[in-house]
Amino acid sequence: MKKVLGLSLISLLVLTGCEKSVVCKGTVEEDGINANIEVKGILENDKISKASATMTFSDETASQSICGMLALVNSFATDSEKINYECNGKTVKLDNYLQMASEEEKKDSYTKDEFIKLMEEEKLTCK
Repeated sequence: MKKVLGLSLISLLVLTGCEKSVVCKGTVEEDGINANIEVKGILENDKISKASATMTFSDETASQSICGMLALVNSFATDSEKINYECNGKTVKLDNYLQMASEEEKKDSYTKDEFIKLMEEEKLTCK
C-alpha cells in the first residue's frame, strides 16, 4: 500500500511539475501604518511575470484605507490596467502585484535578480 501511495505522489509531481517561485517578506512602516507583506513571484522560463501579495495591516482602518485607494485607482483605469484585489478585515490580497510598480520600473517580466532588487527596494527580504 505504501509503495502504491508513493508511486502515486511521484506521478502527480511529474505530471503537474513543481512550481518555482521567489517569496519576499517583510514588515513595512509608513506614516504610522504597519504592515506585514509577503510577495510571491512565479518563475516561468527563468522570468517572473506574475506576482501576488498579501498585506496584513496592524489595524482594519489602515487596510480599509488601502482598499479605498485601490478602488479609486481602478475607477480611472482601463480593464487591462485594473488591480485585482480582495479586502478581508486587516488583510489585503493583490493578484497582479507587479502592476503596482512605478512606471519607470514596470515591465512585462523580470529576471529573478531584477525581481529581488525591486522587492529589496520595498524593504522586503527574498528567499
